[in-house]
Amino acid sequence: MNHFWRSAACVALALAALGLGAETAQATTFDFSFSSGYGNGSGQFVTSGGASPYLVTGITGFMDGNAITGLDSFAGADQQLFLGAPNFDTGGISFDAGGIAYNLTDYPDGLDRITNSSVDPSGGGTPTPLLLSDVTISAVPEPLTLSIFGAGLAGAAAMRRRKKAAA
Repeated sequence: MNHFWRSAACVALALAALGLGAETAQATTFDFSFSSGYGNGSGQFVTSGGASPYLVTGITGFMDGNAITGLDSFAGADQQLFLGAPNFDTGGISFDAGGIAYNLTDYPDGLDRITNSSVDPSGGGTPTPLLLSDVTISAVPEPLTLSIFGAGLAGAAAMRRRKKAAA
């Protein structure tokens, strides 16, 4: 009977860890990547949590080989991230890289676009921002979720070893 309860506890812990894995969409960090006529961008958005739209509070990564140094207010950015196309609103998310301010925006046509301070110093949308392609934005699993899942797997492995040793 004691062996049964230990096995049941390990299975319950593993199932709980799998259930918590479904919450990763609520993560506060999102990986991103895209291609554009201005080059490729990739990195991570850090948000204040909650649900979509997420307020981006930090950013790291690279744009066209230059390190992204932080958020910017270029083009009236409101720093809101949406999951699903379009991923940005007309205010967009602005950041600095290589001495240039960039703005990821949903120009009023419902398409993800990018502009920068070199071609549009005022950030007013002239010329029309370039289309983004190959846009991916995905939630980064929280470390706690991965730890709990790992603990459940370790418990299941330990029970299996004990069972083999007893046989």
